[in-house]
Amino acid sequence: TAWDVARKMDWCVGITCDVTAEPPQVVAFERFRRLPWPVLADRIAARWAAYPGRTLLDSTGVGDPVMGFLKVPVEGVLFSPKSKTDMVQAAIVLLEAGGLKAPVRGQGIEQLYRELSVYQWEDKALTQDCVMALAMLAPLLRRRGDLGITV
Repeated sequence: TAWDVARKMDWCVGITCDVTAEPPQVVAFERFRRLPWPVLADRIAARWAAYPGRTLLDSTGVGDPVMGFLKVPVEGVLFSPKSKTDMVQAAIVLLEAGGLKAPVRGQGIEQLYRELSVYQWEDKALTQDCVMALAMLAPLLRRRGDLGITV
């Protein structure tokens, strides 16, 4: 599971993939905004309880305070402009190669489809939360050495 977290203006996004499926399958997707930290921590814990395994959290900025509320193990991911670009490129390659199977539309995942269809790295005004959550997962989905773990 990867979480791109935000506090006020931006969106929080959680994407969970099952790496035992071939290709890996998105099994859970959630997008929301303006939740108090304890509520966000509860949502992350509930997802971990439903899909135990590796949980990644964008700890570049607002993710750091959230980590203090969490009662489940998470791995912080620190972004730099270069690493963000590299991770987004890895996600693009993964998607273009058919390396990720998403649920059909109508299962609460429309925003992910919408964001991926209009995403342009150069346009900073576009919402990129879904893209960033997926980008955190891309390197793990490409190197699935720990089969049986949901990342």
